[in-house]
Amino acid sequence: MLSRLRLARPQGTIRNVSSRFQQKFELIQGESGEEGVNENLDKVTTFSHGLPCTSLLSYSETIHDVTVQISKDVHANFGPNCSESLYQRAVLRALYLQNIPVMAERDIFTDYGQGPFLVGRVDLEIAGCCLYEFKSGKINIAEHSNQLKRYLRAYENNNESMRVAVLLYFTNTGVFVHRVL
Repeated sequence: MLSRLRLARPQGTIRNVSSRFQQKFELIQGESGEEGVNENLDKVTTFSHGLPCTSLLSYSETIHDVTVQISKDVHANFGPNCSESLYQRAVLRALYLQNIPVMAERDIFTDYGQGPFLVGRVDLEIAGCCLYEFKSGKINIAEHSNQLKRYLRAYENNNESMRVAVLLYFTNTGVFVHRVL
């Protein structure tokens, strides 16, 4: 599996992943020299994309900004009238190369007492705090917002919280971003 991943990466991008992870997500040293998280959340931390963050909310906003920029770059590269899955795979690949954790096509189940059932499948869940639903072509905010709100209710029922939920439309004129949450 690892050899396939290495072959899939462009030349020159293979690095020691564990050391990069330690460098990019290094915990802030506490006053006593021990590593701490909760007591140091007010201090500035730098994440993998090099932007300073002070809390999980700032992290989710930074991830959102990076994802929107990547989406615009992908649209500029491939142009309009491509399939939704092509845009999704290209954004997924770019996030992977920036070491941002992402899940594609995640099935969302919920339990209402009768057992779990499938609510839907979200296009991208990024860093456990951002949801993205990709659409190609005509913008229909009312219908697609309801779809994303249904996913958010399922997350709430499963005691998972999302900080950002976005519809990304790849249109003839560019990328249109509609933020639901």
